[in-house]
Amino acid sequence: MRRVAVLYNPLSGLSVQHSADLTAWLSERGLHVWRGSSQEFRDHPDQLEEADLMVAMGGDGTVLRAARLAFPRNIPVLAVALGHLSFMAEVGPEELYEGMDRLRSGGGWHDERALITASLWREGTRVAEFTALNEVVMARSEMSRVIVAHVMIDDSPLTEYHADGVLVSTATGSTAYALAAGARLSIPARARWCLCRLPHI
Repeated sequence: MRRVAVLYNPLSGLSVQHSADLTAWLSERGLHVWRGSSQEFRDHPDQLEEADLMVAMGGDGTVLRAARLAFPRNIPVLAVALGHLSFMAEVGPEELYEGMDRLRSGGGWHDERALITASLWREGTRVAEFTALNEVVMARSEMSRVIVAHVMIDDSPLTEYHADGVLVSTATGSTAYALAAGARLSIPARARWCLCRLPHI
């Protein structure tokens, strides 16, 4: 590991401070570090081209922004819990430096998460395509009217919903919803976007 991107939440004082401390710590150890907010990384995407790791320092929103930046480039993400829920975080700030030492020495592993893609079609023409880590939502516009959604799986009709919308979730997203509702079990997931994981420290 030679190049690390550190993503922070500019609206969180804890994230700003801890990300600055981590950047200094990594630089002192000879790693090339680029620290920025999600907007700064979008403005300078070249900074991610050769990154070996992205450290997302914040809550789950920060991790989701990191995923959007990282998965097109196949960059693993280490999520650091600095938010209110931090469901996707692997380490807290008190474990971060020992965890980074483990990663630098080849320890840890990748936890692969499923992604979901969605296409938006209008009059037979695909006008947009999206990729998400948590879920895709099809919902009504601002008008207060029920939509009719025809749902199919592998081109086979499943059902028809008359509702405000339809939400299609990955295992990561459905687990987050379950935990928010008070569940205690998580659902294992497999696919192609990676979160860095570490042995319990």
